[in-house]
Amino acid sequence: MKFSAFPALLAIILSAVLSYLTFYLNVTDENCWVITIGTFIGLVSTLIPIMSLSTPNDRAATNIKALNSIMLIAMIISTCIFTFAGVNAPFYVIITSILVVFSLYYTWKILKADID
Repeated sequence: MKFSAFPALLAIILSAVLSYLTFYLNVTDENCWVITIGTFIGLVSTLIPIMSLSTPNDRAATNIKALNSIMLIAMIISTCIFTFAGVNAPFYVIITSILVVFSLYYTWKILKADID
């Protein structure tokens, strides 16, 4: 597995900018920090594997990028729903946590299968 630092930095910057956008859209809500932090964690956990991880096995790299692209779309849809429909903080934390854990677990499984 190879990790590239510059694309990872770009992923962090992009996640921070999109998280600030959700903060700006929810600034009047009392739970705006919950959706801002959740958006940042969710986007970082999906964008870093998409942009900065590579493996010697092209099949494993494609699987990681495809899985995390699907999870990125799910995370963006979840964030848009909670941003525009109103933030229900406990439900948002649960949904975001499930998406992040699912993404990280299956990324790990793909990498483990590539090593074995």
